[in-house]
Amino acid sequence: MMMTTGMRSIKIFAASRRAEQLAVQHGRRVLCSGHTGLRSRRACSCTLLVLVFMLTFAQLVGAAEGTLRQVGVARIGFGVPGHGTVVIRDNLAVVPPGEGDFTLVDITDKTRPVLAGYIPTLTFNQAIYFHGPFGYFHNSRGGTFVSDLSQFAPAAEPGGLRIHGTTAIPYDERRNGPILHISEPFGVFASCSTNTLHIFRPDGANAPRHVADCALPNGMNFAGFYPIATNWALVFATRGSPVKPKKSSGPDDPLRSGKDGVSGELYRWDFTDLASSSLTPVFALQPDERILALTSNHLATLERKTNTVRMYDRYGDTNGVHEPVRFPLPPQAGHLVCAFHDNHFYLLDGRGGPGQYSLTYESPHSRWFVYELGRAEMKPSYMFEHALPSAFGSLSIRDGYGYVNDYNYGLRIFDLHDPGKPAEIGACPTAAEGSGLHLDAARNLVFLWVTFGGTIYAMDVADPAKPRVLSYYHDGAWVQYSNQSRANMMAGKGTVLFCSRKNKVAILDTADPRHIRNIGFLMDDGGRPVSGLIKGVGDRLYLVAGGQRLLLYDIATPQTPQWLGSFTLPKEGKPLSLTVRDNRIYLITENHKLLILDAMDPQRMTVSGTVDLDSFREGNKKMYFPDVAVSAKGYAYLTSGENRERTRLLVANVRAPGAPIKWVESDKGGYWADWACFNRNMVLDDDQNLLYVCKYMQIECFDISQPENPRCVAVTGSLPNRRSPPGQTEEPRCVAVTGLLDDFQWTIGAVSGAHVYVPGLRYLHILKYVDGIQPLAAEGRLGREALK
Repeated sequence: MMMTTGMRSIKIFAASRRAEQLAVQHGRRVLCSGHTGLRSRRACSCTLLVLVFMLTFAQLVGAAEGTLRQVGVARIGFGVPGHGTVVIRDNLAVVPPGEGDFTLVDITDKTRPVLAGYIPTLTFNQAIYFHGPFGYFHNSRGGTFVSDLSQFAPAAEPGGLRIHGTTAIPYDERRNGPILHISEPFGVFASCSTNTLHIFRPDGANAPRHVADCALPNGMNFAGFYPIATNWALVFATRGSPVKPKKSSGPDDPLRSGKDGVSGELYRWDFTDLASSSLTPVFALQPDERILALTSNHLATLERKTNTVRMYDRYGDTNGVHEPVRFPLPPQAGHLVCAFHDNHFYLLDGRGGPGQYSLTYESPHSRWFVYELGRAEMKPSYMFEHALPSAFGSLSIRDGYGYVNDYNYGLRIFDLHDPGKPAEIGACPTAAEGSGLHLDAARNLVFLWVTFGGTIYAMDVADPAKPRVLSYYHDGAWVQYSNQSRANMMAGKGTVLFCSRKNKVAILDTADPRHIRNIGFLMDDGGRPVSGLIKGVGDRLYLVAGGQRLLLYDIATPQTPQWLGSFTLPKEGKPLSLTVRDNRIYLITENHKLLILDAMDPQRMTVSGTVDLDSFREGNKKMYFPDVAVSAKGYAYLTSGENRERTRLLVANVRAPGAPIKWVESDKGGYWADWACFNRNMVLDDDQNLLYVCKYMQIECFDISQPENPRCVAVTGSLPNRRSPPGQTEEPRCVAVTGLLDDFQWTIGAVSGAHVYVPGLRYLHILKYVDGIQPLAAEGRLGREALK
């Protein structure tokens, strides 16, 4: 007989509780079955020997090692929202991320765009170019990649995915520069290395074929590239020091190209005949002039010093450039996104633009200004302000529709058939990293919020093997963007969900999970909005506001919470996690203190105990104490770590505060990441005597049937640390996302029955712990297959 350890089961041994169950359920049946034949007696003896062996060994080792098996998975997205230009391919919109995966959105019904799939990438990618079924893109760590979408088919249900191969192609980016554009139908790579344009033809997943070069005029250096048509483009070149081109800025994103304060020349590059392509001068740009948008007939630039737009008409005429019409930017304009469409000029004000990591209800809303071309005096003929806090980052137009990449949400679709009055008709979140989770076990629903954008996914988990997205809730405000205590940001009671946003706790009605609506905000005893760590237990809601006050609410009627009492916390630093058990509140503070509060009487809360966790520090090493979980038996389990390689559990009997606290090593191969060190990362299953601990790259399961001696019985696989050792360069690669082993977690989520619900950066994972014993054969005896 063979044994395996680690992630695999020790299949011939069982936990004492499991062996006892088998003995009761099956041993008695074998002993009293009334068989008298020799073969039956031998079978009976064999069964008894096995059961006795199992029971004996179980007394020695406790619970058998098992495995955390993935039951179901649902994709939620991945990455920081981007601002790159949306690319339309038939009925698919390909939305570039900032950091993460390209998102494929089915736009067959523009009023109800649906997530259709993803192109897995690494780090920052903001542009993708298509030629035939192949999509080409850069990776910010270097290298060019190609994804084959020839067999891509949108999944049957929202949130599903079908991913096909993404591979690196042998393109020498250091010598030839980054890809600037691929022009269809000619199929031209346009790249540049300082003063030469290099022309390549794409060749599927193979290396692109170099076909020609086009030198810039003597002394000129490349600074910007603006595609106009399938066979010609504009090139911006400067004199003096080279201007490094912006990598992956998008095929139609001139705003990010070039450099402020640099004068230069615009050239027309005609590459119909690749062998004899050349540059023709158009006209010069002034040092303070920056390109906003351009077509073959119109050019809009920004005069930076005066915030004035210059509008050139027929700027490429051989008779000379017409004198531009000048008009001021709208008041308080921020990040500008501009485009021409049907004799109109669109100026979108992103109001600060990409990089706004913590939008609140009071944050700016993007605006859209419409100017009619051909007027002597340019004034907006139409303007609207977006209904929600937003950060419009790009605009692409195709067949009368505008596609906006909103950094604060994802894809937004506008109807431009009346070009003078753009109207939003559909939207879809396109970037996310799963972080917080609330489980409504009674209704088989999971509410999962994502770090970026603050969207809440409502998910049906009635069939754990096939979880599915029902709807999204987004109110423009991010869930409090903090690397700490992500799991204490949502609580629920009945059909009401409490969600701690950036500066308020929103009260959401989820009676119809397909149409979640806001019905108010949580107020303190002075009638002011509050936010912070929240925890719901029974008819009570606990909230830590501002790191100083603990507020209690009666949520017997959750639609109208009633204030019960408050308590001023000791000055031990900001609380990082909040746990409640039997009217006792457990808080870990940033000063490494475990505070225990008695909340039996909400009007007279007291501190019943304080544990100084600094006493467990070894020397001057920095320690992290992300979370505490308390079992029904009165034992507290605290996670701690001093670095990424060494993590531990602390065990304390909180019913006997004077009892010593002991260490339990937990070094099964995962590690704490910087982002995970302060996140709540434990959940208890008292019914099964199991404790689940989440690391950034794996999950461990501990048997706590002997509460003072937790023992790791299962662990998920982990990825190696992707950060390269000093002096080494990590090779760029794209990971085909397949499930738990290719995902990361910040928090553990929730447990109900036999299932654990884990929010990953890319997925919702539904796991199940399976112990080491195999089920009995149908005839009621241990078959050979159970001993393999």
